[in-house]
Amino acid sequence: MEVTRSGKFLHFVAEPRDTIFSPKNLHDHFFHRRPLYAELERQYGRKTGLKGTLVLSAHGVWYRKRKPECWEYEDSEQKRPVQEWINEHDGEGLTLLLDCCNHHGLEVSAHRSIVLHSMTSYNGVGMLYGHGHSFRLYLPTAGYLDSSHALRREISRLA
Repeated sequence: MEVTRSGKFLHFVAEPRDTIFSPKNLHDHFFHRRPLYAELERQYGRKTGLKGTLVLSAHGVWYRKRKPECWEYEDSEQKRPVQEWINEHDGEGLTLLLDCCNHHGLEVSAHRSIVLHSMTSYNGVGMLYGHGHSFRLYLPTAGYLDSSHALRREISRLA
């Protein structure tokens, strides 16, 4: 896996073909185009002192035969659980952004960092232009925040 640092971003790329966008472009898409996400990230960062974003860019895969079902990513021909990557990097940055498909909408968790991920398979170009992709935000102190009401409630609580 190739790891690069650019300012406040640490980018983990399993294969060069797995990403066509910089970490800054991905982050800006998720947070700057969604004011409630941006405000939540700002307030949570202020409260926890965490800074920066770690991005995992990889091909996401899913195996139904495994119990429990497992969301994995491919890294140099090996398959690794996405949750293990989260566990390894939780708390290293304010946000863990998962730039990989989540074919069956499986859930993840973290103890310190915000996690943002797709609920489905997605295409990066379509994602940046807002073509029907659904994303979920996991906040360690509250779980998944799947509505504007839940986001506003947590922003108020953190302020």
